[in-house]
Amino acid sequence: MWGHRFTKCLAATFVTLLVLPLWPAVPPSGWQGSIFVAVPTSQGVVACSDQRRHSYRTGTDRDDQVKIHPIGRNAFYAIAGVFRCDECTSTVLGVTTSFDLFEVVDTFFHGKDTSDLEPHWEPLKRHISNSLREAGPGLSLLVTALPKRRDNTLFEMIVMYIDRSGNLKAQLYRCTYANPGSSDFSMTVVYGPATNVDLTKAQPIILGDAQVYAELRAGTRLEFKYLRQSDVVKPFLSDFRPRGQVSPNEALAFIYALIDATAQGGHLVAKDLHVSKTCNCALLGFQGGFRWISQDDFPAPKPAPH
Repeated sequence: MWGHRFTKCLAATFVTLLVLPLWPAVPPSGWQGSIFVAVPTSQGVVACSDQRRHSYRTGTDRDDQVKIHPIGRNAFYAIAGVFRCDECTSTVLGVTTSFDLFEVVDTFFHGKDTSDLEPHWEPLKRHISNSLREAGPGLSLLVTALPKRRDNTLFEMIVMYIDRSGNLKAQLYRCTYANPGSSDFSMTVVYGPATNVDLTKAQPIILGDAQVYAELRAGTRLEFKYLRQSDVVKPFLSDFRPRGQVSPNEALAFIYALIDATAQGGHLVAKDLHVSKTCNCALLGFQGGFRWISQDDFPAPKPAPH
């Protein structure tokens, strides 16, 4: 729809680094996760998301889902978690449709002035909540099949944007559920600024399956030792640098490595964690706005002549 690019989240120059030892081949689990990673840089925020789409009706996977959608020129949103339910249908004016959160959000912003997003936050929450309520019975049945999660999160959605003053900002939406499979089933949508990250630094922002990143920071499993100590990953685990000191290429290499490690070794930290290595990446630039990118867009600097 937007002429997006897709790429394997594995740079050829890092193959030997990222193939971790002792990772046995395992069949995909019944529940497929998703991961979104963004890093502020000197040119803007670099963001990537995996492409896994799991059908709960057939139990099959497809790696063709674009989970980052632009909003006008200076914003995008991304979703991690359950974003579609084929069995969850509603009928309006004789037309029956399945619940698809991307369609819900895209429809909300269609035709609206997106130069100033601030007034849209509360109406967007109501729009999402109404759509969830219409799909409620089907979602209740779907949720009963999901792995148990402490926080009962159905999905997370982040909106990242550059305001009229040129500041990078983020708004986070989260949907949680209670009492699935019963008459008391309910869903709650909350939102607010992303307050747990400093957008002036190259600090990774992760939605969805962040367990591998947490493991890399904790430093407990030997299977991740080489990746943890690599020059590609280590600078993004602690002591985050000011974003002005980090290039998009550095951020992109780190994100590729993290998504690939999550796809290959996620089962080591969570049995139901499995994402796609294939991903979409974009840059929300301070100067040029939103555009799709790959590592080919940021060639490595040529060595200085002797």
